[in-house]
Amino acid sequence: MNKPLEEIRSIQEQELRQFIVDCRNPQGVQALLKEYQLSGEEVERLVQNILRDIARERPAGKGNAKIQFDIGTGKFLAVDEWVKKYVLPRI
Repeated sequence: MNKPLEEIRSIQEQELRQFIVDCRNPQGVQALLKEYQLSGEEVERLVQNILRDIARERPAGKGNAKIQFDIGTGKFLAVDEWVKKYVLPRI
């Protein structure tokens, strides 16, 4: 495959975004981070972009968006809580 690095990285970031926001799959996220060899800085930038986009989607005063049950904690977690628990400590 002869795709430019920027295009490949964009696809990788979209896949990570899906695993973080939709799937909430910590093992999958860690496997992709290892496979894609993203730097800690790149992961932090991606996470900040994800959280910013979610905040933009949420109407003011409507509470926390993207809350899902987390089997690991037995609690409902928003994306930012989930990221703090499963993604940021591992970069």
